Amino acid sequence: MKNTLDFLIKLKTEGIMVSLSDGNIKVMAKKGASLSEAIKAELSERKTELIAYLKNKPVADVSLIPAREAGSVVPLSFSQERLWVIDQLQGSAQYHIPAVLRLKGRLDIALLEMALGEMVNRHHILRTLIHEKDGVGYQEIGREHSWSMEPLLLMNQQDVALLTSVIAGFIERPFLLSLNYPFRVQLIQISDVEHILVLVMHHIASDGASVAVFIRELSELYQAKLEQRVPVLPLLGIQYADYACWQRAQRKDVQVAGLAYWKQQLTGVPVLELPADYLRPVVLGTDGAQLVFQLPDSLGSKLEELALREGVTLYMLLLASFKVLLHRYSGQDDICVGTPVAGRSETALELLIGFFVNTLAIRTRVPGNASFAEMLQRVKEEMLAAYTHQAVPFEQVVEAVETSRDISRHPLFQVMFSFIPGEQSALPQLGDVVVSYEAQEHKTAKFDLNIEFEKTGKAVSFSIEYNTSLYKASRIERMGAHLVNILQAVVCDPQQRIRDIVYLSASEEQEVLQFSGEVHAVPDDLSVPVILHEVVQLHGDAIALSDGAVSYTYTELWHRSGLLSGFLQQECHVWPESLVGIVMGRGTGFVLAMTGILRSGAGYLPIESHLP
Repeated sequence: MKNTLDFLIKLKTEGIMVSLSDGNIKVMAKKGASLSEAIKAELSERKTELIAYLKNKPVADVSLIPAREAGSVVPLSFSQERLWVIDQLQGSAQYHIPAVLRLKGRLDIALLEMALGEMVNRHHILRTLIHEKDGVGYQEIGREHSWSMEPLLLMNQQDVALLTSVIAGFIERPFLLSLNYPFRVQLIQISDVEHILVLVMHHIASDGASVAVFIRELSELYQAKLEQRVPVLPLLGIQYADYACWQRAQRKDVQVAGLAYWKQQLTGVPVLELPADYLRPVVLGTDGAQLVFQLPDSLGSKLEELALREGVTLYMLLLASFKVLLHRYSGQDDICVGTPVAGRSETALELLIGFFVNTLAIRTRVPGNASFAEMLQRVKEEMLAAYTHQAVPFEQVVEAVETSRDISRHPLFQVMFSFIPGEQSALPQLGDVVVSYEAQEHKTAKFDLNIEFEKTGKAVSFSIEYNTSLYKASRIERMGAHLVNILQAVVCDPQQRIRDIVYLSASEEQEVLQFSGEVHAVPDDLSVPVILHEVVQLHGDAIALSDGAVSYTYTELWHRSGLLSGFLQQECHVWPESLVGIVMGRGTGFVLAMTGILRSGAGYLPIESHLP
């Protein structure tokens, strides 16, 4: 994940400083630093968000995060506390952050192990345990030199299935946070000149930016040992424990304005009712999978051109397009999606490993009669406003906004969206050993859906992580294809109305037309709500119900029945195999009630009111 702050950090590491002067962006490059055409293009693309970020960046410096008093109890940060609770309730394998690296070359295993040990000594969070007292979690930092790498494994690369199984088992093995440090390493020797290095951090001690910090510093420590010199690493003035103490102390006097914004923005946010292949369980599990999609190169270029013309970032354009898809799938015009931000507003935090990333809930009203270009500007305004208040921990926002919790859903939003822009820097090497990433099968999900766009050079791709308790791979494949179709449609005509955007393929349109014109046998695994949703996708604005006085389109029928379904599940505790009676005459209300009950997973029982 690279948002505005990540981009600025990346530039700083390359010797390029960005500041604000009289409302304009000022760029300075140190001697020897290269201001490439790619960087110039990205600076131009991000100009609006850079100005907004630099204008509203919280006034803070290193002195505002002091070192904690010796011997003081270290609380959990707000983000850590949420993960700790999740871990206690259901485990937290979905919050393991793995990095599987293939090492080719003559590796000095002893030096690697010493370098790893020094990394754990340097970053205290990697040797921290989580304990509990009176129901409250706190951190305990272990002593130096108390961490060790797992014993070396010798394996045959030809046995791919066994190798894959061993790596997956190591990644998925639970952390007992009160007994195990939140970081472990397994080195697998394939041959004298080839190894697999498996790094696993728990999210309670790390985030995406932390992985980059770790690998960069590990490379320098290993190289320094090879060359028998002192490693060139920045001094760490504070540790994550200091940050956690400081963050807790800010709650009373810093977050008031930010919380007021989020309460106004998110109060009453509706549950997103997307069609699914399975009924939502009472407690949503964490089993997941992931599919990856590649945009045609020509489409990626056209999207960048459109973003430039509309005065938005590619990130904003992609998010707006995704919200169109959610709007058309759900029939709802009030869509809330989560998106991550780095959370490293202080310079000192850029050097640390720890759980700093924060989450913003971006809520957008999506009226079907608005043009895509109009909606795009709404998304831009909402994202810039959210960036202004990004320092408020998501956990505090949930506490302030939500009056009740539904353990079958993530609070405030059920769908996550992120974007990794710009060039990916090459992995640092370990001396003469060449390092490369090894792709791993995705087996967990933190949300109903988690979509991540990535731009590498001119290539744009995206992945969809999905909860397999809700969705089949076939539905996610169609969803990915539909999103690509929406992106192609808005590039061709950004002024078209949202409700007119065609996202079904020609073959899908023909299939639905044939279905609606003839009698077909319905497959056993298709429910009435699933079939209805297929019709909504094609004929959303057509009249579905009318009794002369009241009419509903298919989209309205889907949305209203979804509200009833949610009410029955959350307020009346109606679940699969329940039976709900309907006492009303024939008419649109009866069909609405029947559809809502079926969408809740229950059955309906018509009751004649004149019978005893």
